[in-house]
Amino acid sequence: MRGGETGIGEIVTAIAGSIVVAAVLLVGALRMAGAAHAFGPVPGDIVAFAPDTTPEEADLRVAAETWSPHHLLCLLEAKEMAAAGGSLIVEARDGEGYHVHWAGGRSSGGSADCGQSRDLVVRRGDLERLAGAAGGFGALGTNLIP
Repeated sequence: MRGGETGIGEIVTAIAGSIVVAAVLLVGALRMAGAAHAFGPVPGDIVAFAPDTTPEEADLRVAAETWSPHHLLCLLEAKEMAAAGGSLIVEARDGEGYHVHWAGGRSSGGSADCGQSRDLVVRRGDLERLAGAAGGFGALGTNLIP
């Protein structure tokens, strides 16, 4: 070989090295994606709505299912929940949903109100949206996740 020319062996080595690096990156990305699924609210987390405040997403409405043999639907409306104040406490994770306990004023302005105290099942995304409307997870004034 003359100076400046690349041999076939060097090309094969470079390609093989690139494949190994790509495989390692792919495995790492897949592990991170799997680990990301494990993050999210955990039992004991709280979403607190301060009374007489306007939540960040005032028009947010979330359907919830009562955690009882009858599985009735009711609404969680951020604006109503903040009017008199109240909180959702995460009690358990159930697949993609969460068992939460609502305690406070009305949860909805209409007939779909969950009541002042109710055990509910809420989807993860909906719980995270409610937390965002309230200012994060955490007790009033001590939001842990903004």
